[in-house]
Amino acid sequence: MRVLIVYDSYTKTNKLSGIVASDNVYLFALQSKKQITESYVSMLRDSQCGVEIINTSKTVNDSAGGIRQSYIRFVAELPYKIQHKNNNLKEIFSIDKYASLWWFSLIAEKSTYKSDILTRLAQLDAITETIKLYNIEKIILISSCNKLTTAITEYAIGKSILINHTLPHKRLNSIATKIIIIVRQLISLLHYFIYSFCNATTIRKEFANIQRTHSDDNSLMLITYYPNLDISAAKEGRFTDKNYMRLQSRLAEEGNSVTMIAIYVENNAITRREAIRYAKTFITHGYRIYFLDEFTTPRIQLGSLVAVLFSAIKFILLEKKIKEAHVIKDYNIYALLKDDWHSSFMGATCYKGLVYYKTFKNLLSKFKVRKYLYLLEQQAWEKAFISAKNALNLQPAVLGSQSGTVSPMLFSFFNDPSEIHDTGGYPIPEPDIVICNGQNSYNSMMESGWPREQLYIAEAVRYAYLEKYLGYEFNKTEKIVLLACSISIHESSSMLNVLYEALNGNPGIEVWIKPHPFLHIEELFKYSEIEMKTCTFKIKNNPVGELLQRARIVVVGESSVCIEALAFGCEVFIVNSPEWISMSPLIKVGGSMIKTVSSADELQQNVQRIFIENYDAAERKTEIKRIINEFFYFSDSVDSVQRFYDLVSK
Repeated sequence: MRVLIVYDSYTKTNKLSGIVASDNVYLFALQSKKQITESYVSMLRDSQCGVEIINTSKTVNDSAGGIRQSYIRFVAELPYKIQHKNNNLKEIFSIDKYASLWWFSLIAEKSTYKSDILTRLAQLDAITETIKLYNIEKIILISSCNKLTTAITEYAIGKSILINHTLPHKRLNSIATKIIIIVRQLISLLHYFIYSFCNATTIRKEFANIQRTHSDDNSLMLITYYPNLDISAAKEGRFTDKNYMRLQSRLAEEGNSVTMIAIYVENNAITRREAIRYAKTFITHGYRIYFLDEFTTPRIQLGSLVAVLFSAIKFILLEKKIKEAHVIKDYNIYALLKDDWHSSFMGATCYKGLVYYKTFKNLLSKFKVRKYLYLLEQQAWEKAFISAKNALNLQPAVLGSQSGTVSPMLFSFFNDPSEIHDTGGYPIPEPDIVICNGQNSYNSMMESGWPREQLYIAEAVRYAYLEKYLGYEFNKTEKIVLLACSISIHESSSMLNVLYEALNGNPGIEVWIKPHPFLHIEELFKYSEIEMKTCTFKIKNNPVGELLQRARIVVVGESSVCIEALAFGCEVFIVNSPEWISMSPLIKVGGSMIKTVSSADELQQNVQRIFIENYDAAERKTEIKRIINEFFYFSDSVDSVQRFYDLVSK
């Protein structure tokens, strides 16, 4: 019998007791720790069966690339596959004539930060393709992921394949199961309601008596995350947003009036108390800054809470139809998305979307401005903002600027062209102008069907400092490997696991870890099941530029540090792993300085080879300039942001 064992951990189990010498066993690991696979090989050796280890790092990542466009199209078509009384999904979950909960949902957002759908889908696709390739007759599942287990089990039952696992949940229409789901979502909803209610109340109280300078009708409204600050400038009372530094200076020099709307995001570098204190100082120095939470009233929050309950009733009645519409290829993926659906239409995500929409309506009704500018990441709050602007019939143009890099696997940035060109009810809330920070992101938006007349390329303001390093020859003599963590604990953990297995305790190589500002390093180690006290890696909180000047190799995922590392003459390692797909912006970029590894052994071998070779800075210059200029546009005139300034000022 041909048996497929799918596992993400090692456990001594009687599930393998039925394997005999005549069986052919295929091991499909959902994790990258080599010792776990070796333990299964050792256990199976006693049965004398044939054993083949699937290269799941490659298989899963290949599936992610292969399923990418199909999934983006699936999401675009989904609202029209579900009809009730001649209304599609967007209409069923409409808030009013101008906004639909569909656009605020995790399903429509496709965010790889907020959901693990892309990785789970890639794993499911890779497993089903492996089943077909090897004509698998039996599946043994040893997985802690219930939703992946459910999806595989449903597939196996549908294909009459033996499987050792029963569904982890009762049938979808079971009353008991639905009650459990509703209670779970209600608890999550109430928890977030209390958390957000307290936060908004605190912000309103802190700034209730703070006077701002008068806002004129010719002001630019700039919506940004806070506190993403230049700390040295903040200590001097100057507000410098890292996403807009040179643009912000140019606007001030030319006397442009700017109203800043700050969306507070927790930051490890600055406490909430410090962030509020800095904001008050900025305001007293003449900066016109408002927090979005100041416009979130108790009435908005309570009204949104009630609206979630009505949405939940609709969803419960439609859930069976929704599940039936989730077929891709020959498998159903609803089990992978079920949690996202529940949160989006009967839980915390639903509540967030409603609050954002109503809060932005309240905010925008109080200001007359010339233009709106915000950071374009295609998140739900952005769509709530644009929907609110449309509901109020406000005429000023909305400009969305891309501040970072755009990976092909950041699905939230991409749409099927049918979504962009849809002129029916509740079309996608989109900006009037998209400001791309380079040719790469421009091409990405064109791929999604955005009209050429809405797309502009302007200076990569956030990365302008890289210009001075492009002609610099670094002398890399130290054997230093830098792990640049991303905002995602899942991605950071997958890289840390491989790096730990490859280089921990290596006496000749120094490994540094640079935490992401929004990721707690202790939580990362705990999630990765690695003891910090046994790890020889050093935690570095220095500015990333300082670390890149000394590091020769940088292990990095989705973070734009991968491009910055090239500017500093570093070799960049992309890690493919089965537990989290590669999100690197460089996955489709060729170059001798970019290496892709799929195991700890491969990483170790490449690191050792590079440190033996002499570092030749001169031969790298052309390649570095080519790649960076593909991603980022810099003006010919040093320190100029003329293109960007013209777009926002005219």
